[in-house]
Amino acid sequence: MTFDTKNAKKVLIKWLGKNNVEFKSGWDKRGDQWTGGAPRAVMNHDLVGVDQGAIDWTNAAGEAKPYCNAVVTDDKVIINSVLAVFHSGLGGPWPKAGVPANVGSWYIWGTEHAVWGKKLDEYSPEMLALSARLTCAIKEIAGTSWPEGRGTWSRLIRHASWTDGGPELGMRSWLPTRGRKVDTLRSLLAWRRDAKACWEKGG
Repeated sequence: MTFDTKNAKKVLIKWLGKNNVEFKSGWDKRGDQWTGGAPRAVMNHDLVGVDQGAIDWTNAAGEAKPYCNAVVTDDKVIINSVLAVFHSGLGGPWPKAGVPANVGSWYIWGTEHAVWGKKLDEYSPEMLALSARLTCAIKEIAGTSWPEGRGTWSRLIRHASWTDGGPELGMRSWLPTRGRKVDTLRSLLAWRRDAKACWEKGG
């Protein structure tokens, strides 16, 4: 199944507003097709950088694929690619989402946040609002790949969730890769709470 990039752009603009989103060159071409036809979850990361150089680094200009799907700043969301790109690394499996070990990038959308990840006040209210809207957009784009009902927001995780397993992936045990990543500094509960509230009010 070929991913509908045009619809993805339409939905992103709907949720974010055309003045709050920037589509980088190759946003619809640089990457692989999503396994299963669409992303089935979102993984939040801390960029560990805030300047333009760090943000540009994520786009990996000149390479086949960017290092993440999107970067959220204080005033906009930068879309590097709406296709699958390598951002998750070693981790998993995530049985409840049907994601095998070490290949999360082909199933999970990767969002970087332009923060150092050292203090919670680095995440501005504007950044948090944009991040929640972005997550809602991906949920809509995912369609049936992202189930409704109880546990809907369990499809939003942190990078540390992917590497650690345990409760954040709905698992009883920890993974061998536990501790490989510690981001995001912000709690998973807070990310999920904001996304749920945003979805319920429609933006």
